[in-house]
Amino acid sequence: MALSPDGSNLTAVVATLFNNERHKRFQVLEDFIRDVFPEVRYVEVTMGGGSPPMAEVFLTLNRRHLTVPLKQSGTGIEQALMLGTAQS
Repeated sequence: MALSPDGSNLTAVVATLFNNERHKRFQVLEDFIRDVFPEVRYVEVTMGGGSPPMAEVFLTLNRRHLTVPLKQSGTGIEQALMLGTAQS
């Protein structure tokens, strides 16, 4: 699945990488995010119910393993995630 030019399918692409290529392309993406934002420990995706299933991206921060939804993380980290997704 390719990232659309406007990034509107970012969550779907990240979820696909997380579920299908966790130890390959997703690992490259997660390493990229950690390089740009050292306070990020993990990038994770949870899948909810429904058809199609709804995915949500979360960031676990080094501080007390605080987990924050991407949608509440600010545009800078979302833009970096788009860049990393496009390159992975």
